[in-house]
Amino acid sequence: MKMKSVAGIVSYVKDTAKTADFYEALGFQFDKREPDHVSIRLNWFWIDFHPQDKEDKPDFQKEASLEPKGAGTFLYISVDNVDEFYERLL
Repeated sequence: MKMKSVAGIVSYVKDTAKTADFYEALGFQFDKREPDHVSIRLNWFWIDFHPQDKEDKPDFQKEASLEPKGAGTFLYISVDNVDEFYERLL
């Protein structure tokens, strides 16, 4: 049996509000924006962000505390004009 698709990911972050602001500037839309959970979407792809210091499931606490955050994670985004997009983000 093979996978059919990948729809999204979950990521632990230090500051969900700051993270939400960053991804909003990239053009993502919010599914949920709460102090302890942010869920964003672009087309069919979603990312859930959870605060690393509030993970209460023992199985995930080790993962939530690993540093540095985001190391080895890459997100490929398609844009029409990369220079224009970059200038808008600045």
